[in-house]
Amino acid sequence: MLPMVFLTMYYFFIVLEGVLFLYIISAWFPSAWGVRLRALLYEVLCPVFTLIQMLLKHSIFKSNLGDFSPMIALLLFSYLQNFFYQLSGY
Repeated sequence: MLPMVFLTMYYFFIVLEGVLFLYIISAWFPSAWGVRLRALLYEVLCPVFTLIQMLLKHSIFKSNLGDFSPMIALLLFSYLQNFFYQLSGY
């Protein structure tokens, strides 16, 4: 039963990684469709971005040049995806 939970978490992070990828790609399409899509995806990813931005604000990696939270979230999702896949034993 426990490997199935880990496999479910693995698939959850695959979906989140796909949503994040769409969010990053939608920045290149400034049309009305792209803006609405980006707003919808931001609503899904906002809790993750807020946590990462809070951690970055209190670290040595604080930068006023840009928002690095999507890139860090991508790395975090990839790590967690591999972590849960290894725990699932498949």
